[in-house]
Amino acid sequence: MSGGVNLVLVGMMGSGKTAVGRLLAERLERAFVDLDEEIASAAGCPVVELFEREGENGFRAREAEAVAAVAARTGQVVATGGGVVLDPANIAALRASGAVVWLDVELDELARRVGDGASRPLLAGDPAERLAALAAERGPRYRAAAHHVVAAGGSPEKAAEAVLAWFLARPADVHRIAVPMPGAAYEVMVGAGLLERLPELLNLPERARRALLVSQPAVLERYGAVVRDGLETLGLSVAEALVPDGEAAKSVATRSALWRRCAGVPLARDDVVVALGGGVVGDLAGFAAATWNRGVAVVQLPTTLLAQVDSAVGGKTGINLEEGKNLVGAFHQPVAVVADTATLASLPVRELRSGLGEVVKYGFIADPGVLELVERHPERALAGEEETLTELVRRGVAVKARVVAADEREAGERALLNYGHTIGHAIETLTGYGTYRHGEAVALGMVAAARLAEVLGVAEPGLAGRTATALSGLGLPTGGLELDPERVWQVLARDKKARAGVRFVLCSEPGRPVLVDEPERGAVDEVLRSLA
Repeated sequence: MSGGVNLVLVGMMGSGKTAVGRLLAERLERAFVDLDEEIASAAGCPVVELFEREGENGFRAREAEAVAAVAARTGQVVATGGGVVLDPANIAALRASGAVVWLDVELDELARRVGDGASRPLLAGDPAERLAALAAERGPRYRAAAHHVVAAGGSPEKAAEAVLAWFLARPADVHRIAVPMPGAAYEVMVGAGLLERLPELLNLPERARRALLVSQPAVLERYGAVVRDGLETLGLSVAEALVPDGEAAKSVATRSALWRRCAGVPLARDDVVVALGGGVVGDLAGFAAATWNRGVAVVQLPTTLLAQVDSAVGGKTGINLEEGKNLVGAFHQPVAVVADTATLASLPVRELRSGLGEVVKYGFIADPGVLELVERHPERALAGEEETLTELVRRGVAVKARVVAADEREAGERALLNYGHTIGHAIETLTGYGTYRHGEAVALGMVAAARLAEVLGVAEPGLAGRTATALSGLGLPTGGLELDPERVWQVLARDKKARAGVRFVLCSEPGRPVLVDEPERGAVDEVLRSLA
């Protein structure tokens, strides 16, 4: 039974992680990894000596390196150190690598097992007092990290049996992508039928008591009952807030109405906003969560392809003004994203195509395999084939997770995600947010970017043709739009991403994006006119 996702054990010192882990590894015929032994081996000395030499901070740094290395491998049973949950990035990496189980043991039994704590640096002084303090501090973190909890106060054999029974019965059809944001790490879970499994998948703030479910009428009618049931199973009382459909709904008026709904619940600092719907819902709910009570938790449950592959991940929230798109907003990372690809089967074909425009973007900036997939089998994507869409969402999220974790606030690499968006956002603004869907405008923007790359000599001839062919194969627009270059430049000057001048994301070839600051205006104007 080698291979597959990792089985990770967390818990206090004395909870039996090593003994239980070895039994599980034997039963599952898997490699057993003791994280502390990995750290000691890399350091060339026992953990006790490492603490003396480098202190706890030095040990934690080595622990984070060991977690990253272990999480990159599969098919293991992993026993972690008691403090591994202190770093959110560790939690995200371990959860994304497989199934995390908390071995929960009562404090009296822990004290009996660790004895005088002579070999445990963190128990120096009064072992009983230190153990109680650590258990109180870490208990909520174990609960937040774990997919499952096993009472492990009895024998290691009984604990192993309980873990094994759960692990073998656990559905294995959830793709977990870690977004290791410093201080705000979370997971994106991708798969079919996930809305029905929210109690299994979500780890909400410990003191959350209420949820405000933000959605649109048609989406709430279709999925509201199952989401509400899941949230109530998690112990939350659920209130609802409906917002209008379409990009025009991202307005000051809608934002204010959401604030008043938060007040009416009332939503407390430890409560949660849940966004159920497409990108408009996610942006509005996320902005409300970012600003209500100076910030409450938000869970994103995206139900459109565009939202699943892009807008629900990365923490960008905002509303539009007449002067431009998303000019008012905040960065506010979700605590979890659950992308149920079964919801995509109900999308109108135009909405599906719009999402595919954003998918193609990932193929050009980072993962040419995505581009090749939609080029080879556009009919599968357009037909809403579940396997194809799940793969496209998984790969797109993996790209975005890597980029936003490295650059949350778009100081550098994250700007690459704007491929096709510089002109695309201008098109949306100038056409009133109603003529073109977001992915359609981005498609036009990518055609413009490819042509500009050729005009500037950034790309060899052929990129623009390949771009247009790939997009038209998906039914997305590649021209037929007359733009006044002067009006486009007026919008670009107000773009929130503009700094000293307008920056364009171009590609030399698929998978090789480049940033070009202030390209020659005549070249841009030529490209804008070519879209007609």
